[in-house]
Amino acid sequence: MILDISSIDRLFSWQEYLEFSRNLFDAQGRTTSESDTYNTTEILDYTKLNFARINRVNKQFDFSKNLENTISEIPTKWRWIMLAESWCGDVAQVGPVIAQIAESSENIEFSVVLRDKNIGLMDKFLTNGGRSIPKLICLEPSTYQVIGSWGPRPQALQELLNIWSSEPLTLIQKAEKLHKWYADDKTEHTQLELNEVLKQWIAHSSSFAYTPAVSR
Repeated sequence: MILDISSIDRLFSWQEYLEFSRNLFDAQGRTTSESDTYNTTEILDYTKLNFARINRVNKQFDFSKNLENTISEIPTKWRWIMLAESWCGDVAQVGPVIAQIAESSENIEFSVVLRDKNIGLMDKFLTNGGRSIPKLICLEPSTYQVIGSWGPRPQALQELLNIWSSEPLTLIQKAEKLHKWYADDKTEHTQLELNEVLKQWIAHSSSFAYTPAVSR
């Protein structure tokens, strides 16, 4: 698949995304989504917690040796695009890890885009038919051919969510269980899974069949 990135609404750096999200919240009391569904009092309280979660992950994050080694083996330039929104708890927990991986490699150019402003892109990378985020897309930078994608969360957590969905829990109760799992895990499963994904993308890149570049 080749993406036409000229159709993307806006490309943020990770820091620009964080600043945009925080300024929007502080100045207008809104999330990055324009939908009222994601701007209720409950969601706004949840979004405020997400800023604290991002800070916590950043402070506690430490690369595993295996992941460090894999990052050092990236043989070519990659373009990473991550679909995100400030109300999403998984973005707050996983996004900082992805951002730090990208920052640690001179071969990765990393951008964040808003899901609800880029539904056409989102719908090319659904998870079980849903618009789940974060969704990380790895592209060959001269052709914008998709090397692979990952997200929205580690499989071990997804399996637990499947179990919790059959239990009589409110959305808040599910969110509390989700974030307790992330806090206890300390990014271990996120790093393990991303390490394996990077290895797959490296293998794919090594035998990449280049195609003519898409005009911007």
